[in-house]
Amino acid sequence: MALFGTVAVQAELWTPVGEVEWTEGALTGWDSNWNKTWKVTVERSDTRHGVFRLQPYANHPLPDRNDNVYVYLHAENPDKVYLEYYNYFYSSYGSSYYPYKYYHVFQRCPENGFDVQYYGRIIDENSIEFSPNSFSVNSVAYKSSSRPEKWDDPFSGIYSKAVHRIVFPDGVLGYTPPQESWVSVGTGHFVDPFFQFTEGGVAEADVTVYKSTTRKDVYKLSPHYLNSDVYLHAEDPDKVYIDTYSVKSGDYTYEFTQQCPENGSTLSQYGKLQDGVVEIRVKPKTRCMNFEK
Repeated sequence: MALFGTVAVQAELWTPVGEVEWTEGALTGWDSNWNKTWKVTVERSDTRHGVFRLQPYANHPLPDRNDNVYVYLHAENPDKVYLEYYNYFYSSYGSSYYPYKYYHVFQRCPENGFDVQYYGRIIDENSIEFSPNSFSVNSVAYKSSSRPEKWDDPFSGIYSKAVHRIVFPDGVLGYTPPQESWVSVGTGHFVDPFFQFTEGGVAEADVTVYKSTTRKDVYKLSPHYLNSDVYLHAEDPDKVYIDTYSVKSGDYTYEFTQQCPENGSTLSQYGKLQDGVVEIRVKPKTRCMNFEK
């Protein structure tokens, strides 16, 4: 599939926004000695408003408890703040066969598979608090130092006993991203062999190329024969991909999905950008759906 060239964001990008004050409460059901406070670098997602990531255990106050696992925090709703499931390596003194010990940490909310709603809350402009019992934590011995897969039994863990608190720098939680807009950067040529005109032959057209003003190297084009914008991502010239797009034809809508992780696939069928031309030579997954009138 030969396209025109130069294009958009690859994997999710993150912007450092300072340090939070992390007070550990999630693990206190196992040992009250975990209830310590320390500084942790925090990053904000460039594409998902209100989503942050941290590595709170990379510089743990207890030096033998360090682990660089990422913890992802969702603060899109100030009254329903939650942490995604994570597992934390905390000891290598288990049995000879299962020497590695991990905590598997689940916040007790629907997003993590629970039917209760133990959410955190933004209690002022900068602080997030999670009440006792908000976290269910399992301690699991593992035979390998490689990080285990998600633990399948979140409901048998020990509940947290202390408040878990994260205090952000001024202005970070209240940040509002600029509204996305687009500027024309010239004319390209779009060749699409997977959508054909009725008279035969592949569809192709000259297109105006637009660049996002808020997302680095994200581009948009609108071929005249489609009823959908096409977004191209080529921050990495060896891993170019197109967001899933759809075409309406009569009573049907055809959905085109490039097979790559960014579109939810386990395959890595990327295109390449070279000399101003993007080529994606693999066939995308096509799905035909009834169009709801």
